[in-house]
Amino acid sequence: MRRYPIIVLLLLSFVWVTALFTGCEKWLDIAPKGKLIPKTVDDFDQMLNADELCKLSYSQALYLTDEVFLPAEVDDVGLGVKGISGMPEGRMYSYETGNYYTESDDDSYYAAAYRRIYSYNVIAENVMQASGDAQRARSLRAEALCGRAMEYLLLINLYAPHYDAGTASTSYGVPLVLGTDLEKEQLPKASVAEVYAQVEKDLREALQDLPGTPAHGTPLRFSRLAAKAYLAKSAFLKGEWANALGLCDEVLAERNGLHDWTKNQMQEPTMLYTDFPNVLDNEENILLRYPDYAYGLSGSTYCPPSLLSLYDQTNDQRYVFQFSDSYEGIPLSDPSKRFYASLLIFSSGIGIGDVYLMAAECKVRLGDAQGGMDLVNALRDSRIVSNTPLTASSQEEALRLVLEERRRELYNHSVERLIDIKRLAKEASTRVEVRHELPGGVTVEVDGNDSRLVLPVPPSVLRFNRAMKMRG
Repeated sequence: MRRYPIIVLLLLSFVWVTALFTGCEKWLDIAPKGKLIPKTVDDFDQMLNADELCKLSYSQALYLTDEVFLPAEVDDVGLGVKGISGMPEGRMYSYETGNYYTESDDDSYYAAAYRRIYSYNVIAENVMQASGDAQRARSLRAEALCGRAMEYLLLINLYAPHYDAGTASTSYGVPLVLGTDLEKEQLPKASVAEVYAQVEKDLREALQDLPGTPAHGTPLRFSRLAAKAYLAKSAFLKGEWANALGLCDEVLAERNGLHDWTKNQMQEPTMLYTDFPNVLDNEENILLRYPDYAYGLSGSTYCPPSLLSLYDQTNDQRYVFQFSDSYEGIPLSDPSKRFYASLLIFSSGIGIGDVYLMAAECKVRLGDAQGGMDLVNALRDSRIVSNTPLTASSQEEALRLVLEERRRELYNHSVERLIDIKRLAKEASTRVEVRHELPGGVTVEVDGNDSRLVLPVPPSVLRFNRAMKMRG
């Protein structure tokens, strides 16, 4: 494998971080010079294989949600709100007003996302001038557009209020960087509507040139199916139920196989090792991305009581493989708690299970409650030993059951729960109240409309990019 494209990516990463985290008065021109510039289609192909572009997640943000449950004081396992006091996670868990990050803290996700976006922009701008097969070059450009779209879809759902058709054009979130010329004095935030429009434009433009199967046979690379799945997700997050369902149906018509968790067995109960497939080999992958931390929140939290009550603790393998009543083989001093001790790595991209759940919710919201429940039960059959099908007597009950299944299925999968809490707040009937107990008997409650669930742009970025303060 030729090595210098990787050197290019590392160089870009270094100077991009410099631009984000120094007191520069303008965005810098960081295009590499001379022999470090990729020149062939093969070079650009290797750029898309770089480790940096295989990641997409932000586990830290889950401290804002009801996916993390900690005692107020540090307990015998070493978990507690007091143990993370003064850290970004502690400020998130207690919803401290102002910025969750200080000048000395590192919001590593924001910087990494824009590094990846810059790399995708390098490919999209230059690959068509590279020597090599022209059709393959078009395919690589399409992959880069999809990668950029995927990054912006997550960024806008973290750093902005949730999409609302009535306010999306006046709610601001993150800058749209669509090229490699960064020599700009200021770069203001784009509106939520502008970011979603760009996401969908990139994905639709890419569809005509993407391969039917991912390059090199790896789910880490985009295919037409993956682009459709992300288009479905964009429509789903906007509440465009019919559009999202149509795209989900297209995806499931091509790929609908679920991994059967019920056939996996414990090998060492106290450590929760299983013969569950490696994340790279999971047949449910549509687009694989690795999380920022291999096992996410594993070892960092207890199962929230509101989630614990939703699991069949005997037969649901999602519970059996992830939660424990002991810590390193020693029973927990509080028998009502369950320690999150998963050794499973979940993709933070998009998979078949995600599409089943999106399609199920869309069906229910469009009036087909039975169709939604059929999809949920198909998913549960692959997760729960001797599953008893769920039934719903009304559309309202069906929606509740679908949303509960999302909690069971997507726990610790990227930041899906934070996004769900924000989007479900638009309707009083689905609004989620998050309650965190803090030291000194203090309780803090928020719902998805609370501005504290919108991540702030890091202060180190605002320091040199004042235009961001003018909007949103």
